[in-house]
Amino acid sequence: MTTKRYFVDMIFSVLLVAGLLVVAFWLGIRWERFTSKPSQAGSALVTPLSRCAPASPSFDDFFDAISAVESNGDDSAVGDDGASQGRYQIGRPYWFDACEFSGVSMDYDEWVTDASQCRRVMEWYFQRYAPQAWELQDWFTLARIHNGGPRGDEKRCTIAYAERVLTAMKGAN
Repeated sequence: MTTKRYFVDMIFSVLLVAGLLVVAFWLGIRWERFTSKPSQAGSALVTPLSRCAPASPSFDDFFDAISAVESNGDDSAVGDDGASQGRYQIGRPYWFDACEFSGVSMDYDEWVTDASQCRRVMEWYFQRYAPQAWELQDWFTLARIHNGGPRGDEKRCTIAYAERVLTAMKGAN
């Protein structure tokens, strides 16, 4: 009798836990939050501020903030000893990488000073290397990738840059 009761209790417990997991998933809590390990030591140290704040800033706010941080909105800006150009300070490898992803051929020297074309290139770059962050409008992660390359969100050196971009976004609102 006791053994039978034990198995009934065990089955009830398993079903209860399974039911809670189904409800949690249905509510949008992803299983990865419970099982994933941080990919890099630095990535676990910072919670993106964009996940803590309401998602009120727009993509326009984000691009304007990067423009302000990178060049103060100067389309003819040249930085990194000539390696980066335009208001968003995009380098050739970034440009060609994004264009390759999109399947569109755009001449770097001709278009790097055109803000709207640079924005398109940045969108492609983010969609290639951070599609989830792009979809979630995770400004912190996107800023880190813009600054540090495809794995910029894993580099500690990009945290201060992303914080400056978020501060610029708050200042614009």
